[in-house]
Amino acid sequence: MLRRWLTVSFLACVLAISGCARAQPALGTLWDAPSFDLIDQGGAPFSSTSLAGKVWVVDFFYSNCQDECPIYLSPKMRMLQEQITNKGLESQVKLISITVDPKRDTPQVLQDYATRYAADPGIWSFLTGPDSTIQGLLQNGFKVGSAIWEMPVTVTVAQAGGGASSNYTILHSPYMLLVDQQGKIRQEYDGTQVDVSQIFGNVSQLVQAGMEQVKMNLTLRPDPPAVGDATLTVSLSDAAGRPISGAQVQVRGDMAHGAMEPVLGAASGSDSGGQYQVPFRWTMGGDWVLHVQAALADGHQAWQDFPVTVPGGGV
Repeated sequence: MLRRWLTVSFLACVLAISGCARAQPALGTLWDAPSFDLIDQGGAPFSSTSLAGKVWVVDFFYSNCQDECPIYLSPKMRMLQEQITNKGLESQVKLISITVDPKRDTPQVLQDYATRYAADPGIWSFLTGPDSTIQGLLQNGFKVGSAIWEMPVTVTVAQAGGGASSNYTILHSPYMLLVDQQGKIRQEYDGTQVDVSQIFGNVSQLVQAGMEQVKMNLTLRPDPPAVGDATLTVSLSDAAGRPISGAQVQVRGDMAHGAMEPVLGAASGSDSGGQYQVPFRWTMGGDWVLHVQAALADGHQAWQDFPVTVPGGGV
């Protein structure tokens, strides 16, 4: 307990001296998130370009951490993952955890850590890379600390969740950052203090704002619909009513009740009117819900649900 109190207290002093202890501003635009190329827990290259058009939350941790990481940061990221899954935002929102101990946190170590927190690799990525790259991102890109010190401790403590023991500690920032679809850092949170509901509320706000930039309409042919082959026309326009071309459109059809295999359709490219023709097949009559998702060329994504009633029986 004494070691932990000293570590936390010293960390607070270090961050205050380095200018990292900041009051939370209102949700606004703070600075541009840095671009990066790192390695994920599966050993695969991970580029920040894959986050274009998505909302993401990033934190900074290491696998042998005994304080902020297992007590505050990683549990809160796990709760965010649960919220993302519950709201069906897996394609819109991502979580990024960057190690501050890259010489020890190999991809395999990160994979073990991810498993400990039931991380879904489709949502939550754990990243490592060269120490110089990580330091540059921390200091100059994400601006969460001017330096990181490795300190020996006199007591060997068990690693959180089991495994090897640790006789060192790394002082690092407990801040979590929120990044929008355009790569702008919009909010910073003290991970030891913030409530997950506040972070997810801000995430939802950014997701909704992104959706409002795209207007979506759906027309059916034939109309009224009938069991069998059909063509769905998805029209996309921006907030000013200008047609949007160059998008990728996917349609998933589900019955509003009962169990059935979903029906999928997709289209890419459009005419000058921003219209996308999607081949589709109504497999049975009844109440359907069409989930339409559009990925724009600039990285934005939008989606909307359309209820449709199809007369008749199955084919």
